[in-house]
Amino acid sequence: MVKCKQFNSFNLDFLYGSRLVALSYLRHQLKMRT
Repeated sequence: MVKCKQFNSFNLDFLYGSRLVALSYLRHQLKMRT
């Protein structure tokens, strides 16, 4: 159970981090266009 919880939390952190990276990348692309 503990391992599962740790894996889930790590997975969520990874997904959240990738989302932040994608958002920052999109923002950078928009800045470059204008």
